[in-house]
Amino acid sequence: MVDHPNCLQEVALKEVDPADYSWSPTDELPSSVGAVGPMRPPPQPMSGWQVQPAIFYDAAGKARRPSIEVFFDGDDLDVRAVQVQVRLAANGAGVFDGNLPYGDPATNPNPKSVILNGTFLPNTLYEVRGKFVPYGARATDWSLWLPVTTPNVLLGSDDIYPIDIGQLNDDIKNALDWLGGNDRDVWDELERLNQLVGDQGVQNFLDKQELLRDAVATAGNLKATFTEQITVVVTQTEAIAIQVEAVEARIDDPETGLAALAGAMSSLEARVNTDLEAFSQALTQVSSEVGDVSANGLFRAAAFASPGGGWARVGMQARVSTSGGFASPSFFLDAKSDGTSRAVVVADQFVVTSGATDVQPFLFQGGTAYLQNVKVQWADIVNANITWAQMEQAIINNLRVTSAMIDNLAVNTLKIAGDAINVTANFADNGNITIASGGGVTTVGSTSMTVPNDAFNVRILWSHQFVSGSPDAQVFFAIDGVAMYNTDPSHDISAGGIGRQYFQEYIWMTPTAAVHTFEVRMAGGDTTSAINTRRLQVQAQRR
Repeated sequence: MVDHPNCLQEVALKEVDPADYSWSPTDELPSSVGAVGPMRPPPQPMSGWQVQPAIFYDAAGKARRPSIEVFFDGDDLDVRAVQVQVRLAANGAGVFDGNLPYGDPATNPNPKSVILNGTFLPNTLYEVRGKFVPYGARATDWSLWLPVTTPNVLLGSDDIYPIDIGQLNDDIKNALDWLGGNDRDVWDELERLNQLVGDQGVQNFLDKQELLRDAVATAGNLKATFTEQITVVVTQTEAIAIQVEAVEARIDDPETGLAALAGAMSSLEARVNTDLEAFSQALTQVSSEVGDVSANGLFRAAAFASPGGGWARVGMQARVSTSGGFASPSFFLDAKSDGTSRAVVVADQFVVTSGATDVQPFLFQGGTAYLQNVKVQWADIVNANITWAQMEQAIINNLRVTSAMIDNLAVNTLKIAGDAINVTANFADNGNITIASGGGVTTVGSTSMTVPNDAFNVRILWSHQFVSGSPDAQVFFAIDGVAMYNTDPSHDISAGGIGRQYFQEYIWMTPTAAVHTFEVRMAGGDTTSAINTRRLQVQAQRR
């Protein structure tokens, strides 16, 4: 029997002392930028091959996908590639099989390792094996299967959201700062105008008018005030109009030393300048305070326009603060002249409901959205964990099921695309063919087929009908010109007499992904033979 170079061989493996390796697959990997960080854990021994978890990072240094790194002996001039296979440890299902670059040791600075560019689940136990693919026809051995657990790298916001979440958080912080500066900004602007008059004199002002009103009422430890200020100013470069109204009530408790303070203020502001920039805003604020407890309600609207563009923002906030913390739900509307707009709600709990129905409302709480009775015209879902689903119609273009338990399945019509399960090639001929006597070899059937990367094995089936001839003629299988198998003499083609159908099968257990030629040959016996009704089928059984 002549072995094909890729036939399965027994592998003799040396023992390795596990004490030489202190790292465990469950240890945390470094978070530095790169396919695997510079402080790599020692790889696990695999009898000349080694394997360890790996991570693919993006350009910003964020961990994005789990992977596996494979190490192997380098500096071999007769190796053109390495073949690596990965399977799930739980059920042995193959998930990766590929020939990967090895490289010329003279030109490749690292022909000794590769990070698998495959799809692997996070925090999942896999088993990996590999072997060398030489330039020549020498046989190579598979390593042992070695377990390795992938890093727990999950899909993040960059895989789900079409926006930069980090930038959004910065924008929200800036908006909260803008909203919290309501009354301070107004009084600061009035102080600025008054300071300009006091420091530089009225010569810089073409015109200024001011109206002040106030009222104060007191009795014992109670006090109430009202203040209104209207300021209109025209300078050489700008015109400004501001109106502010504020009311305040206060009581001081002599027994506790606490004060209760309530206030409300509103303002209007408008300004333009000689650069044709226009800005306006309106704000309202209410506040109440007793000891270390304060409560505020804020509203602010602002708009800006210039020859170069403009923007508008509306913000609302309710805030309660105590010595133990604070709560401040907020709402913002932003619009820009470049055509972009945004509405942002900042809250621990966001609810949409009619208030008069038993149906659960739309609820967002603790980073999770809860919905009931949802109708979606079209949904593009990155990940889904569905407890129960009722589907009247479903069209699934690409479905991958790792494990399925179906109690009762009724299929009216099942259509599986060609080559989806097995890739096949066929040969058929009904005519007679003569097999010369004297041991000469004749090819009686041949076909070619592309074996895919995910082929688990290749099954070769042959049949013919004997017409006449020698009882000691024999059948051979060949792949790419290399004989695979000889029939046992008990399978001679004349068994049972003229007209009997003959069957034979061969399974290639370690196929390589390539275009291969499959042949059936016959060696003649003592006399000339003849056969017809020849059938050859080759099946690449996919994982």
